[in-house]
Amino acid sequence: MRRIGAFILAGAMSLGLAVTQAAEPAFVPFDLDMSKSQFSDLGSNWYLRGDLSGALEKSAKLSNDLTFPGAAVTQKKAAMSFGAGYQVNSWFRTEATWELRAGETRSSNGASVICPYAMGYFVDAADTTIRLKYSVRAADTCAPANNASLRQNALLLSGYGDLGTFAGITPYLGIGAGFALTSGRNSKIYYKADGSHYEADLTAEPTADPRWYYATNSALLVDPQPATTTGKQNWDRFYKARSWSPVWALMAGFAYDMGDNVKLDLGYRYINLGSYKILATASGSGVTTLAKTKAQAHEIRAGFRYMID
Repeated sequence: MRRIGAFILAGAMSLGLAVTQAAEPAFVPFDLDMSKSQFSDLGSNWYLRGDLSGALEKSAKLSNDLTFPGAAVTQKKAAMSFGAGYQVNSWFRTEATWELRAGETRSSNGASVICPYAMGYFVDAADTTIRLKYSVRAADTCAPANNASLRQNALLLSGYGDLGTFAGITPYLGIGAGFALTSGRNSKIYYKADGSHYEADLTAEPTADPRWYYATNSALLVDPQPATTTGKQNWDRFYKARSWSPVWALMAGFAYDMGDNVKLDLGYRYINLGSYKILATASGSGVTTLAKTKAQAHEIRAGFRYMID
């Protein structure tokens, strides 16, 4: 009986081992070489780019009085852009770029005007009554220091068609669209003849028919009357505004493969920068009129593309 029991036990163990081996899948060694992994191509189609541009831009030109009057004129401008792109296949790629365009900055000094410094007394010639009047002197003048600037930045999303590669040269055509951010500033700050900032407290008690007179000659009325009221004086004026406008562009050029994942990119671009607000007229009391103008440019661009491994 012992021999029979041992034989049955041995057979059962052999059968269980065979079933277990049949149920387990065959072991396949895992390749730890990441260079052969499908993830190795994840970044190979991305690239970074940077460009410098010289442009003939048709836009409103800043005048000496810090306004943008009249029709747009052709001006020489420069721009710088940077961004990233993705090579979808050998024929098509997309890009997103942020562009910094050269703006305009100008400063000028305005004409001197009478700036009363204080209140004074005046003897009324009719009844010899001493009355409180606004007193000025011919030497009491000040002039505005004018400053203005205009800046434009643009965000573009573009698509390019690569037309094949010949001896390392790849010609392309492209189209882009996006938005431009235009920032304008204008200021007029008044300074006295000695260079100090003009400030005056002309607060006074109410008087009948308040008028301006020269302090050195009480009988001489200042004509025309300065547009100044009583109280503390603040003639400085500031203007600033931002506006977004749609832009679009057409591109053509070629890239040259320089090796080490670097491509030289040379091309032409027409860009329409849309419309934005400008100063149409300005006066000593600040901005009086705003208007809209448009801008467009023909550009020659040069830059580099760096392909990311």
